[in-house]
Amino acid sequence: MREIKFRVFNDKLPEMIIVDADSDFVLKFGNDKPLLEMYSNGGEYVDQWAVDHVMQYTGLKDKNGVEIYEGDIVTMHTEWAGSYYGEDEGGEHENKGVVVIVPSKGVMINRCMKRDRMELDAEWEKTWSVNVRGYRSKVIGNIHQHPELIKGE
Repeated sequence: MREIKFRVFNDKLPEMIIVDADSDFVLKFGNDKPLLEMYSNGGEYVDQWAVDHVMQYTGLKDKNGVEIYEGDIVTMHTEWAGSYYGEDEGGEHENKGVVVIVPSKGVMINRCMKRDRMELDAEWEKTWSVNVRGYRSKVIGNIHQHPELIKGE
């Protein structure tokens, strides 16, 4: 069974915080922004913060053992024998994109950018996605702390 946990971030927190069953934090969802509540080891309420970004753990780890969350930017080597737009593209390719969880498809890389095919039309680049294979991927950052890794690709 997949471990259920989240990673949260906003500009006021010094770092990303992992929220799981063993942490001193509780994540609450309401009408406004999600709230992160902190409790002491004794279970007493300490403080709370509004959270800008909530990222769910995918249950996958990259080839270096790093946990993969929604919003992570990963590179992944893929191999296929097909073709797109009538051009032969068979072989191995490096893809880069943002991890998303799609209920009907699983864990995907969205907005993949193939370094060797930048001339493809913009619509194809926005919608093309690949299932994440943890053993072939590498987390290089996330869209909230390192947006420059994906912009301008």
